[in-house]
Amino acid sequence: MRIAIAGFQHETNTFSPHPTTFDDFVKGGSRPSVLRGQELLDQLDGKPFPCAGAIRCAKQYGDQLFPLIWGFATPSGAVEQSAFERFSTEIIEGLRQASPLDGIFLELHGAMVAEESLDAEGELLERIRNEFGNEIPISVSLDWHANVSERMVKHATYVTGYRSYPHIDMAATGEKAYQALRKLIQSASRPAVAFRQVPYLIPLCIQNDDRPAIHDLLSVMRAAEADYGVDVSFFPGFPASDFLDCGPSIVVYSDDTQLANTVASQLYDQVLAAEPTLQVPLLDAAAAVQYAIKASQHANEPVVIADTQDNPGAGGTSDTTGLLKELVRQNAKDAVIGLMFDPDAAKLAHQAGLGQTITLSLGGRSQAPGDSPFVADFTVEYLSDGQLECSGAFRKGLHMNLGPSCLLRIGDVRIAVSSAQSQLADLEQLRYLSVEPTKQKIIGVKSSAHFRAAFQPIASEVIICIAPGLMVTDPSTLPWKRLRPNVRLSPLGPCILNQI
Repeated sequence: MRIAIAGFQHETNTFSPHPTTFDDFVKGGSRPSVLRGQELLDQLDGKPFPCAGAIRCAKQYGDQLFPLIWGFATPSGAVEQSAFERFSTEIIEGLRQASPLDGIFLELHGAMVAEESLDAEGELLERIRNEFGNEIPISVSLDWHANVSERMVKHATYVTGYRSYPHIDMAATGEKAYQALRKLIQSASRPAVAFRQVPYLIPLCIQNDDRPAIHDLLSVMRAAEADYGVDVSFFPGFPASDFLDCGPSIVVYSDDTQLANTVASQLYDQVLAAEPTLQVPLLDAAAAVQYAIKASQHANEPVVIADTQDNPGAGGTSDTTGLLKELVRQNAKDAVIGLMFDPDAAKLAHQAGLGQTITLSLGGRSQAPGDSPFVADFTVEYLSDGQLECSGAFRKGLHMNLGPSCLLRIGDVRIAVSSAQSQLADLEQLRYLSVEPTKQKIIGVKSSAHFRAAFQPIASEVIICIAPGLMVTDPSTLPWKRLRPNVRLSPLGPCILNQI
């Protein structure tokens, strides 16, 4: 089969003041830079991404892949329209050159917002349809946090999403989407689809798939697929993208329209019933550190504190200092926090050398309310060029280049500082700075849930901390302007009655 393959991923926090440029895709962050043509196949093969699953399938079947372009940018503010247009143009032009094609495979996120194209993935899919017609099958892998729109479902022949958070099934999802594409090509027919949008937003830090309500829903989804032969995806959504279709959704495919709608309605009712269980009390930085210090005195494993509002995987800047300041103020012992994004601090540490004490204005440049730099004297304990190989379930096999990095110490608190933004989601992201995670009393992680894949197995306890940051945990506190009416801004929370 002749199949085009491309990827264009960004999770947009529209409340971040930091726009996303084309150069941000080139930087790549925790993933490869922009890839084109054969390098897409070469560099993604075997990696933990959806395109890798598609590439593996194509090899098994002997299909001919036409690689177009692949890009990922670290979550941040709205994608500049020029960047969106550049990617979209390259994809469509690549499809023209590769035609005639049997099918199209796209690795998208589902929560991208461009400056003018607010439903960015819906816009891209509609443009492809307008150019190549309704007959060619388009199969799309989406992120767990996708804000799925009716426009996306209309113009894609098939969409499917991850079923884990942390996302340990990205490649498997790509394989599933590719298998579905081949079946669509062979059958030359389009399945019936039922689509439901859930009327409340779910905070990011309570979307982890081992949470009882989420786990039970996934179990019901699998049972429905086994019992009825349907295909089901549940997307908890990304609750910081201010556009009409932000929020959780359900997509069901079947050969039977009535059956698809019945299953979608049953799942919708279950998500509504789960709403009260998704209200979780959270601790501020002072209370979280106080609790962690006390708990760590009697624990054999680390107490992990998630600095969820500074998660760079969701639009945070990974440089806020609220949790760090509390660890120092309360004199925490055997504590480490990371990754702190501060290239200037890393540069000064490398210039000073090991064992030196330097005065720094560390972090605090996020523009998040209540955040400020931490000005103090720090000792340089370790230096690194930032090269490492990930080993955990979430990023296994991925090479990371975090740039000049250092381990700083103040009191008995250590700070892992990098020159690239990346949420702390793999044990090797501490080990590359000579910190053994299993031997710490307290670990502060700038992450919302991806850290759980690697850190939860070694932790005595996990605490979610609310310190200053741009990934606001409670969506009801955000200044929404474009969200559709009557969507509750948090579980059982207030809703916008009228669009502004």
